[in-house]
Amino acid sequence: MDDVPSRLFQEDQMLFAVPGVQKNVLKKLRKGHYDLDAEIDLHGLSSRSAQSQLLNFLHRCVEKGCRCLLIIHGKGYNSPDQLPVLKNDINIWLRQHRDVLAFCSAPRSHGGAGALLVLLRLSDKFADKDDDL
Repeated sequence: MDDVPSRLFQEDQMLFAVPGVQKNVLKKLRKGHYDLDAEIDLHGLSSRSAQSQLLNFLHRCVEKGCRCLLIIHGKGYNSPDQLPVLKNDINIWLRQHRDVLAFCSAPRSHGGAGALLVLLRLSDKFADKDDDL
Protein backbone atom coordinates (compact mmCIF):
# COMPACT_ATOMS: atom_id res chain seq x y z
CA MET A 1 0.00 0.00 0.00
CA ASP A 2 2.94 2.37 0.13
CA ASP A 3 3.56 2.66 -3.61
CA VAL A 4 2.98 6.27 -4.57
CA PRO A 5 1.03 6.48 -7.83
CA SER A 6 2.90 8.46 -10.47
CA ARG A 7 -0.09 10.76 -11.03
CA LEU A 8 -3.49 11.07 -9.46
CA PHE A 9 -6.33 12.50 -11.48
CA GLN A 10 -9.33 14.50 -10.28
CA GLU A 11 -11.62 11.63 -9.33
CA ASP A 12 -8.94 9.14 -8.24
CA GLN A 13 -9.32 7.77 -4.74
CA MET A 14 -6.43 7.61 -2.28
CA LEU A 15 -5.69 4.91 0.26
CA PHE A 16 -2.59 4.49 2.42
CA ALA A 17 -1.55 2.87 5.69
CA VAL A 18 1.85 2.44 7.27
CA PRO A 19 2.97 -1.15 7.79
CA GLY A 20 1.41 -2.61 10.92
CA VAL A 21 -1.91 -0.75 10.74
CA GLN A 22 -4.65 -3.36 10.82
CA LYS A 23 -6.97 -3.62 7.83
CA ASN A 24 -10.02 -3.14 10.05
CA VAL A 25 -8.65 0.25 11.19
CA LEU A 26 -8.34 1.35 7.57
CA LYS A 27 -11.81 -0.01 6.84
CA LYS A 28 -13.28 1.97 9.76
CA LEU A 29 -11.49 5.10 8.58
CA ARG A 30 -12.87 4.69 5.05
CA LYS A 31 -16.39 4.29 6.40
CA GLY A 32 -16.09 7.37 8.60
CA HIS A 33 -16.33 5.54 11.94
CA TYR A 34 -13.87 7.88 13.66
CA ASP A 35 -15.05 11.25 14.92
CA LEU A 36 -13.33 14.18 13.26
CA ASP A 37 -11.12 16.12 15.65
CA ALA A 38 -9.99 18.86 13.25
CA GLU A 39 -10.13 19.94 9.63
CA ILE A 40 -8.29 22.22 7.25
CA ASP A 41 -9.21 23.52 3.81
CA LEU A 42 -6.17 23.91 1.55
CA HIS A 43 -7.77 23.99 -1.87
CA GLY A 44 -6.92 27.02 -3.92
CA LEU A 45 -3.55 27.53 -2.20
CA SER A 46 -0.17 27.32 -3.89
CA SER A 47 1.80 24.17 -3.25
CA ARG A 48 4.30 25.97 -1.03
CA SER A 49 1.61 27.68 1.06
CA ALA A 50 -0.40 24.47 1.35
CA GLN A 51 2.64 22.52 2.54
CA SER A 52 3.45 25.10 5.20
CA GLN A 53 -0.14 25.24 6.45
CA LEU A 54 -0.48 21.45 6.38
CA LEU A 55 2.70 20.86 8.39
CA ASN A 56 1.69 23.48 10.98
CA PHE A 57 -1.81 21.97 11.16
CA LEU A 58 -0.44 18.43 11.65
CA HIS A 59 1.94 19.64 14.35
CA ARG A 60 -0.87 21.39 16.25
CA CYS A 61 -3.12 18.34 15.93
CA VAL A 62 -0.45 15.99 17.27
CA GLU A 63 0.19 18.37 20.19
CA LYS A 64 -3.54 18.48 21.01
CA GLY A 65 -3.96 14.70 20.77
CA CYS A 66 -6.18 14.74 17.68
CA ARG A 67 -6.63 11.37 15.99
CA CYS A 68 -8.83 11.83 12.93
CA LEU A 69 -8.56 14.79 10.58
CA LEU A 70 -10.26 16.03 7.45
CA ILE A 71 -7.97 17.65 4.89
CA ILE A 72 -9.71 19.34 1.98
CA HIS A 73 -7.41 19.63 -1.03
CA GLY A 74 -9.90 20.00 -3.86
CA LYS A 75 -10.08 17.96 -7.02
CA GLY A 76 -7.87 20.20 -9.12
CA TYR A 77 -10.40 21.37 -11.70
CA ASN A 78 -8.37 24.55 -12.18
CA SER A 79 -4.99 22.80 -12.31
CA PRO A 80 -2.91 22.76 -15.49
CA ASP A 81 -3.55 19.72 -17.70
CA GLN A 82 -6.34 18.65 -15.34
CA LEU A 83 -3.75 17.15 -12.96
CA PRO A 84 -4.58 18.12 -9.36
CA VAL A 85 -1.39 19.63 -7.96
CA LEU A 86 -2.34 19.70 -4.27
CA LYS A 87 -3.91 16.27 -4.35
CA ASN A 88 -0.70 14.77 -5.71
CA ASP A 89 1.54 16.79 -3.39
CA ILE A 90 -0.48 15.97 -0.27
CA ASN A 91 -0.47 12.29 -1.20
CA ILE A 92 3.34 12.38 -1.02
CA TRP A 93 3.66 14.68 2.01
CA LEU A 94 1.33 12.62 4.19
CA ARG A 95 3.13 9.36 3.32
CA GLN A 96 6.37 10.98 4.54
CA HIS A 97 4.98 12.39 7.78
CA ARG A 98 6.01 10.36 10.84
CA ASP A 99 2.72 10.91 12.70
CA VAL A 100 0.40 9.79 9.87
CA LEU A 101 -0.77 6.21 10.31
CA ALA A 102 -3.27 6.09 7.47
CA PHE A 103 -5.34 8.17 5.10
CA CYS A 104 -8.05 7.66 2.54
CA SER A 105 -10.34 9.67 0.33
CA ALA A 106 -13.23 11.08 2.29
CA PRO A 107 -16.83 9.93 1.90
CA ARG A 108 -18.84 11.99 -0.57
CA SER A 109 -20.49 13.87 2.32
CA HIS A 110 -17.08 15.22 3.36
CA GLY A 111 -15.69 16.05 -0.08
CA GLY A 112 -15.13 12.67 -1.72
CA ALA A 113 -12.08 12.62 -4.01
CA GLY A 114 -11.38 16.25 -3.07
CA ALA A 115 -10.65 15.52 0.59
CA LEU A 116 -8.92 13.04 2.86
CA LEU A 117 -9.59 11.44 6.20
CA VAL A 118 -6.29 11.11 8.06
CA LEU A 119 -5.55 8.99 11.11
CA LEU A 120 -2.70 10.23 13.28
CA ARG A 121 -0.41 8.33 15.60
CA LEU A 122 -1.22 9.04 19.20
CA SER A 123 1.38 11.26 20.84
CA ASP A 124 3.19 9.62 23.78
CA LYS A 125 1.68 12.14 26.18
CA PHE A 126 -1.81 10.84 25.25
CA ALA A 127 -0.90 7.14 24.96
CA ASP A 128 -3.04 5.90 27.86
CA LYS A 129 -6.06 7.91 26.65
CA ASP A 130 -6.93 5.56 23.77
CA ASP A 131 -5.36 2.14 23.40
CA ASP A 132 -7.83 0.59 20.94
CA LEU A 133 -5.77 1.16 17.76
